This record gives sequence, structure tokens and C-alpha cells, in this order.
Amino acid sequence: MSFISTITGAVVGGLAGYGVAQIVKGLTGQVSQSTGNLRFPANLNDKYHMTIQFFQYSRQTPLEVGNAVPLGSVNLPIPNNLADTQSINFAEEDLGPALGGAAGAIFGGDYGPSGVAATAGNAIGAAAVAGLAGAVSSAAPGVAALGSAKLGVTANPFLTVLFKNPNYRVYDFTWRLFPRNQAESAVLQGIYNSVKYHMVPAASPNFGGAILTYPSLVKVTLTAGGRPLMPFKYGVIDNATFNFAPDGAPSFHRNGEPTAVDFRISIKEVEYFLKNSPQKMFSS
Repeated sequence: MSFISTITGAVVGGLAGYGVAQIVKGLTGQVSQSTGNLRFPANLNDKYHMTIQFFQYSRQTPLEVGNAVPLGSVNLPIPNNLADTQSINFAEEDLGPALGGAAGAIFGGDYGPSGVAATAGNAIGAAAVAGLAGAVSSAAPGVAALGSAKLGVTANPFLTVLFKNPNYRVYDFTWRLFPRNQAESAVLQGIYNSVKYHMVPAASPNFGGAILTYPSLVKVTLTAGGRPLMPFKYGVIDNATFNFAPDGAPSFHRNGEPTAVDFRISIKEVEYFLKNSPQKMFSS
């Protein structure tokens, strides 16, 4: 037995003896620090604003519902773009001439003898004709072309659309922020530090840095007129950009703080929206 195999066996055996619950608890044992509740600008309208709240995800055992612990928030004006895009993944599948022809004869449809009573004879006949067309098309390229030209037929691929899965929603929000004084510049610096802190992972202290814990979760609330504008699920920040020279050249106040900052953040949700009420992913 090689040295690597011996070490691998020892590690696997040790993990098995340690217990799954202890392993999971060790992986999520590090709790991120709260970065406070930041608000920009100082006179932000409470009825028209966006809140990005940060959460620490933890799970004590593999079977229990995860827990999301609040770790602070960022409150900003309503962003410049408010597009809500939902997409679903469908795929085109080729049933093939024989299967597609038989299915069309039995069930009807746009690719079958719609309106014709389905009988065993219909199905057999359709499958036979489809088989002939399939045989022509599956021949060598030159023979297939000649046969198709002579017979005046070619194989119907019998395409059908199959539902695959819903896609996770991704949001891109942008702001141009103008700190008016040193206090607002300090808050803007805090927002920069907070977003950078919560979007990156951490090395778990329980396994010598060999394991990375998940970044913080985020939950967006968009308030317009004192009520939520649209619903959001838990998500993660997959991109954040702070441009301290949005006009093409740097500009600073006398204290060295930038006069304007372009802030862009991309958030990907980690839960689907379904017709029926889905089971909650987190207990909070």
C-alpha cells in the first residue's frame, strides 16, 4: 500500500469516526462579524429605498433546516435599473422518425395525424413510413441525398420541447453616489468594506485552512411608497464594482475622499420561485 493510499484511508476513516454532524458543525463553526447597518445618504427616504441585508448561513446537522443570522445591512436609494427577469430552461429533443411517427399516430399533435382517430393501423403505418424515411436519411450522405431526391421524402426529426428547470434569477443594480461631506464619505467607505467583506469566503479554522466556508448570504428589500415593490429570495453577491473615477478622471474632496462613486452589484438568488409555496430553505 502506497503512502498516499495510507494517508487517504486514515483521513477517510477519521472523518467517518468523527461523525457527519461534527464535521458539518466544524465547517460552519466560524461566525462572521456584523458590519452594522449603514445608510447612504444621511437623509435617505424611508419610503423609497433599497436594503441589502447580510446573513451568516449555518447548519448544525445535514438534516435540519439551515439558519440565517443577520450580520448588518446597507441602505441605499432606489437603484437606476429595476428590471425583474425570470427565465426557464427548455430543450429541444429529437424523438426520431419511428418513435415520433408512432407517437403522432397515437396521441395526435402538430407533428402527427391530428384529428384522425388513433388506431393500431395508424400507428403501424406511420411507424413504417417514418422508418423508410429514417432509413433513407441514415444512409451514406450521397446515398441519402439521392434517395431523398428520388422519393421526395426526408426524415421528420419530430422535435419536441421538454421542460428542464427554472433558472436562478440574477439582478444587476447600479448607483451613482455623491458624498456631500466627510461623514457621508466615511459611510460610503464603510459600504465598500462591508460589501467586500461579505462577498468573499473564509478559511475554516477547524481544518487548518483546507476548507473554505461559504460567503455571506444577502436578502434584498426594495421599498417604494412604504411597501415592497417585488419579492426577492436569498442570494449571493457574485460581482461588485466600485468606480472611484466615474467621470473618466479622479476627483477628490480636500480630505482626499472621492467626490462621486459608481457602485454596481450583481446578486444571484439561491432559491427558485415556484407556483406553489416552496419549503423554506432557511429558518429565519
